[in-house]
Amino acid sequence: MEGDPPSTEFIEQIAGENNLPLTCFSSFLYHAKIDPRHRKELDHVLDELPLTQDQLALIGLSSLRTIRMMTEIMEDIIRSGAA
Repeated sequence: MEGDPPSTEFIEQIAGENNLPLTCFSSFLYHAKIDPRHRKELDHVLDELPLTQDQLALIGLSSLRTIRMMTEIMEDIIRSGAA
């Protein structure tokens, strides 16, 4: 979600379509509000760090793991709302 979060409109749509309160999506809403301006800061910090290839690989793996986990969280929320 860092730097390219879903829009608040999308999050509100998902919540509405699944009859879920927006409080279920508080982390997503937080990132939707702060991350568009945060992306440049994060990119700059990462670009300036003297990282080895192994460290860059670990950051990439961590990113993929985070994407997977956030996707699972969203799917769980939607399944819970549908049940």
